[in-house]
Amino acid sequence: MILEMILELLREVGAEIAANPTTFIIEVVQFAVLYAIIWVIAFGIGKRRGFVSNMLAERRQRVARDLEETDGAEAALQAARQQAESAIAEARAEAKRAVTEARRSARTVRTSSAKAADKEAEALREHARQLLEMEHQEMLAEARERLLEVVGSATRHILSERLSPAEQRALVQRAIMASLESAAPNEAAEARLA
Repeated sequence: MILEMILELLREVGAEIAANPTTFIIEVVQFAVLYAIIWVIAFGIGKRRGFVSNMLAERRQRVARDLEETDGAEAALQAARQQAESAIAEARAEAKRAVTEARRSARTVRTSSAKAADKEAEALREHARQLLEMEHQEMLAEARERLLEVVGSATRHILSERLSPAEQRALVQRAIMASLESAAPNEAAEARLA
């Protein structure tokens, strides 16, 4: 059926060409001229480029430029990543140095504070020792005075009473023992302070 339609169409075209061959030639020439004009406009002649050729060339150039920009952007991105990584590494190193310096400074402050506290404690111990020494000397002087008073009292007592030498010796020993016993609580308090 389609084949019959094509054959029928070809017979009609052949009949028309045979009936008016000049019109057919003019139409063929018009078609060729129109085709040539469209070809020249679209693709150009020689070095002159046509509309389509220019459009394709511009598209190729845009695509090439976009590819170059993409490559440049990727390189810039890679450089930015490397720069960021180096900045992070540098920041970490700086933070580590700062922490180390802070620790070192804290140790120095702690050491100097401990030394100052030790010096202050030593000064307090020395002051306390001096006070104890002074009190000890005062206590010894007081004990001597008291002993002299006791001995003097015992001597007056002996002189006022006529005692035998054994009684005198026992009286002196009792006075000395009483004096030592009254001095013993003072020495115990001093020992507790030391």
